[in-house]
Amino acid sequence: MKNNNFGHDLLLLVLSSLFITCIFVSNNIDMYLIICGLSLVNVVCMRSIKLKYLIVFSLCMLPTTIGTFVAALLFAKTPNTSFVMSEILDIPLTLALRTFCIAWVSFIFIIHINFTNSILYAMQCLKLPIKIGYALLAMINAMTHIKQEFSRIHIAQKMRGISSLNPLHILYPLMISASKYAYVCGISLEARGLNPHKTFIHQTKKWHLLDSLILLLNILLILLMN
Repeated sequence: MKNNNFGHDLLLLVLSSLFITCIFVSNNIDMYLIICGLSLVNVVCMRSIKLKYLIVFSLCMLPTTIGTFVAALLFAKTPNTSFVMSEILDIPLTLALRTFCIAWVSFIFIIHINFTNSILYAMQCLKLPIKIGYALLAMINAMTHIKQEFSRIHIAQKMRGISSLNPLHILYPLMISASKYAYVCGISLEARGLNPHKTFIHQTKKWHLLDSLILLLNILLILLMN
């Protein structure tokens, strides 16, 4: 699969916020499907899409979507007492698709955005305070650390012959590891002497005219569809 990577990560973040807002304010099912299509097209054009993760997530969202539909069908009140099937199914179908589309659009952008680059760009070019930026970077790196620690603890328990499914056998050492990580990370940040005049060795990818054009094109398409 070819490696598409010409769009700015901040552009994907802005587009995801724009699309999710459109889904929230709209009650049109066709609009939901169009927004999902636009999201897919943007990601395919700017990144090498992770199709396997997207399919698995979509399948995992099906029970939630069906549950939302059934709950709305049973408990939502229709605007009138009409027994027309299209009117009875309108509210449940809208709520179910809205739930699915919001989760789907969020996920497709999240797995393709490099949040580290976005935060570094915000600190270097958008005047994001250094303390807030590095706190966000520490939080993002903590997720990767916890994931690695979970795998390491799970493998260690298998080697010791522990086959119990008790979550405390993993949760307790994981909490200790997370506490150690937070302590070391705090000391590291303090040792760096963070201040508003900090200089950066690694320069992030700059925002180009093409990024602005892509954003304007998406906004124009959304306005035309309304």
